[in-house]
Amino acid sequence: MRSIALTFADPLVYERLHQAFPKCELVQLRAEQIEVIGPKHRLSAIVFDQETLDHLGITWLATLKRRFPALAVIALLRADWHLSSHFFELLELGRTGLDALLVAGQDDHPDTIQKIFSQAADSTIGGVMEAACAPVPASLCALNIRRGVVAHLRRVRGAGALAQALGTTLAVLRQELRRACLPPQGSS
Repeated sequence: MRSIALTFADPLVYERLHQAFPKCELVQLRAEQIEVIGPKHRLSAIVFDQETLDHLGITWLATLKRRFPALAVIALLRADWHLSSHFFELLELGRTGLDALLVAGQDDHPDTIQKIFSQAADSTIGGVMEAACAPVPASLCALNIRRGVVAHLRRVRGAGALAQALGTTLAVLRQELRRACLPPQGSS
């Protein structure tokens, strides 16, 4: 993770994220600023709360995911927010591109936070790859996949990190890339 944007001011959440990602820049932004500042800060993730969503609406989330498919989008839920009574809201959030949920007071351990962010990042990889192969001729699909893999390698700094994000080993990743006629670009 390079930078994480927070659309709310909560010192405890800020502290927990800093503990989980000590080398990561935490950026306090108003949600409206993401489109302007996002590329400048090379954001890896955005964490928003219920108030942000209430203010900007579900369309904002859908637009954000369309404009920034590689951005992990994580919702912070209050501990008193009962999932069962908000089932349809969660379903709608998932349909519009929410990558993960972080529950305040429950997901406070740095290892848990790292796991949730990792899962969110993994789901964005699939979205980027799917978007790269969306209605294009098969001859261009391999080129788009290669570009997506190279872009992700630059973002995560190495093939080992890409393999880990995809939930496989480096050897298996290389074998799959060769099988898809996409030879690895080096031995990082």
